[in-house]
Amino acid sequence: MTMGFLDSLKKMFTSRDQEDRVSLSRKVQALPNDQQSRQKLGIFLMQQGEVVEGLDQLARAAVLYEKDGFASKAIAVLRQMQKHDPGNNDFQKWLIRLLAQEGLSSDAQAELRKVASDPARFTSDDQRLDFFRQTAEFLKKNPLPHLYICDILRGQNKLHEAVN
Repeated sequence: MTMGFLDSLKKMFTSRDQEDRVSLSRKVQALPNDQQSRQKLGIFLMQQGEVVEGLDQLARAAVLYEKDGFASKAIAVLRQMQKHDPGNNDFQKWLIRLLAQEGLSSDAQAELRKVASDPARFTSDDQRLDFFRQTAEFLKKNPLPHLYICDILRGQNKLHEAVN
């Protein structure tokens, strides 16, 4: 008898989750540019263990927030995304760019330091160099990305390149 009760309880919650998913999906289909609905759907999918689909919806929400001038909301969504995919370099670059664009250079530098301190983040020095070169474009007045680039080049004994 206990098992029947637990099964019915589980079925009740599972069907409600399915209803939530359907209603959220319908909202997103009806209003594809509604950032909040996409964000809710993304979070819901993440909670259900559908990480790839959830990250996709969250990324779309962040794009819409940024496009509509709500960079601080896009930053918050990117931070949510990083919790589930902390090694994603594209999300990291996007976050650094938005932070720098919003005048939050110390936060952008902190994110850059986090990347630099993770030796396993990149499979090659070329990937690491590319990442720092791209972030240098976002942090034009900041020497930090250039210092990381010089450090990598110096480690490769490319001293002439490092000086330039």
